[in-house]
Amino acid sequence: MAVFAVTDTIFTDASLPIVARDPAIDAYTKFCFDVLDPYTWPSQAGAAIGASLIDLAENDNATVSTAALTWNNGLVFGPSSSILLPVSSNLASDVLSFGISVWVKFANLSGTFDSILTHGKSGSGFDNTQYIIYSSGTSLLWAISGQSFTSPFVLSIGRAYQIGITIVKSGLDYIGTLWVDGVAVDSKTVSGPMVSALTKTAARIGFGDIFGASSENLKLLRCNANALTSYSAVQFIADDYAVGQSRF
Repeated sequence: MAVFAVTDTIFTDASLPIVARDPAIDAYTKFCFDVLDPYTWPSQAGAAIGASLIDLAENDNATVSTAALTWNNGLVFGPSSSILLPVSSNLASDVLSFGISVWVKFANLSGTFDSILTHGKSGSGFDNTQYIIYSSGTSLLWAISGQSFTSPFVLSIGRAYQIGITIVKSGLDYIGTLWVDGVAVDSKTVSGPMVSALTKTAARIGFGDIFGASSENLKLLRCNANALTSYSAVQFIADDYAVGQSRF
């Protein structure tokens, strides 16, 4: 015989563990979207402009912007489709640390300067770009705090990638690292403070404010961001990779 205790007690002990909806979430997660999780995307179908992706961390949602998305076991971008991330993706000039990763799959890598993840405003080069990940052919490129770089990593079609950027303040400078599938593939040091994105208050996946169109039929599977307050950059990327590597 099972015995159940029924109580209407409200527990306020802050030391009690919180069971998160995703293993990579901690108290400093800014947002976490997993497109194949019905909590984030209940319909498991295409998305109209204005539709919301629900944050697994229950902080703030993302919004389908500029054009609709189609569905093929993930959200698929047209050339002008984008997802506007929460405003917590915008960085302060004195930000101490930040990490963000996206899980994507490429269907075409013939384009030039195709947007994947962008936060910044076009103008004089990358002067007002806080961070960006983009492709040109099979080359993977990135930028942090106004400076752009070409990584040595070579992309291919038809497989899922975890691609992330971490930014950590070191003295007056920032150490930026580009990650692919849990491994650091490029690292650069740039001078602080973090540049302003001007009127752009949040990052976008897909169609971006620097180069415009995304890679043709780019597929989004997941996006995760963290303040890296209790995580190291390595641990943030590793935990996120552990969630997706057997699923995507």
